Amino acid sequence: MEIARRCIYCDHDAPDSSPAIVMPFVAHRALGYAPVNITHDWGLRDVPTGLCQTRCNTLHCACCGGLFMDLRFGEPEMAALYADYRGPAYTALREHYKPGYVKRNEALNRQTHTAAVEKFLHDKLPEHPRILDWGGDNGRNTPFRCNASCCHIVEISGKETLPGTQAITPDEALGGQYDLVVLSHVLEHLPSPFSLLEEIAPLLDRGAYLYIEVPYEALMCELTRTNEPIWQNKRHWHEHINFFSTAALEALIKRSGLVIHGLEERQDRPESSVLCVLCKSPATNEKRI
Repeated sequence: MEIARRCIYCDHDAPDSSPAIVMPFVAHRALGYAPVNITHDWGLRDVPTGLCQTRCNTLHCACCGGLFMDLRFGEPEMAALYADYRGPAYTALREHYKPGYVKRNEALNRQTHTAAVEKFLHDKLPEHPRILDWGGDNGRNTPFRCNASCCHIVEISGKETLPGTQAITPDEALGGQYDLVVLSHVLEHLPSPFSLLEEIAPLLDRGAYLYIEVPYEALMCELTRTNEPIWQNKRHWHEHINFFSTAALEALIKRSGLVIHGLEERQDRPESSVLCVLCKSPATNEKRI
């Protein structure tokens, strides 16, 4: 695990900082740190008693407006957090810390927005496209899944994928040829979104479009409408360790050497919006230098 010192989106130095905590579920599952109640029995003369949570900082980039947690999980922490994602152990622990999670998650699982994504992309792909959904869970929300000539899923949680899709490893995926690579609700979870974009660059150089979708958090929407430092209100971090502004997402994509072909905000539910971007490598069909 590392501590961020620069903006993870635009690489600007010295982001603003404000104190926050890692939410108990994430701290417990990823780090093994459950909240602890410090009592007089501890005999800590200079430390006050009370409930102790896992500490972190909220970082804000004044250059691109992006917001993120300073703790950047490594491979062991990410593996611990996302193994058997939303499986029995994951669900039981999250329900313990956040009662009602199971019911809310069941409601979310009944929703799909693939039609809206396909409408956004419809004139960019062949009739039977080759699709790679990186972080696509079981493939339920993979666009064009039903008429794809191939539909591959890279998923670290180890889930079985739906019929008509095939789970493959990152190495297998990077050797493939695709018309569309999907990163839908992935980048907000990653310690280094830039590193993943670098990793999949060869696929884009071979001609694939890249579709990115990230949550447009309510706080980020509000930040665009005010000059007040309300980013400091972000006092806790859960699984979404990166909050994107439009400028931060654009900066990340351009820093990765990609060209934006379309960007829009979509409101999925009354209380939530997403940012959708379609991009491509300028070195299409050529090897990136």
